[in-house]
Amino acid sequence: MPENAKVLARWISAGHAAPAPQSVRLLLHDYLGKLPRQGHGLDASRIPHSMLYLPRNGIDRGTVDWFRSTPLGRCEKVLLFLGIHMPCVACTPTFAIRNLQLPESHRFRRLQIVGARHDPTRPIEPLTQHFGEYDGWDAIWTTL
Repeated sequence: MPENAKVLARWISAGHAAPAPQSVRLLLHDYLGKLPRQGHGLDASRIPHSMLYLPRNGIDRGTVDWFRSTPLGRCEKVLLFLGIHMPCVACTPTFAIRNLQLPESHRFRRLQIVGARHDPTRPIEPLTQHFGEYDGWDAIWTTL
C-alpha cells in the first residue's frame, strides 16, 4: 500500500477524515480532468486564484488563516483527491491545511482539494466551484 494511502487510512481510523464514495472520486476525476493542465497539475495561470508559498518551517497560523479566508477554506468540508486509484477523503479545511504535506506529495503527486457540503443523511456533495491544488513542494492555490 502506498505511504499516502496508509496516512489517509490512519486519518480515517482516528476520526479526522471520512472516506469518500467511489462515485465522488469518479466525479472529481472527470471534473478535474477537464480543467486546464500544465505539467503534472492544473494550470493555475488560466484559473482566477489566490496563491500562497508555504513557510519553510511548516504550516503556521498565517497559512491556516489565509486558507480559511478563501472560498475553499470556508467550505464545511474539503475532499482531498490524489487521483482515481488513490483513496479520496473528506475532512475539515483546517485539518486539511495543517496536514497538507503528505509523505509522497514530492513525487510529482499533486494534491487537489475540492470543497464539499456534508449532510449526515446523504452522501458528501462536492462543491466543484471551490477547488485548489497543493504542488507537493511549497505552494498552494485556491480558486477565488
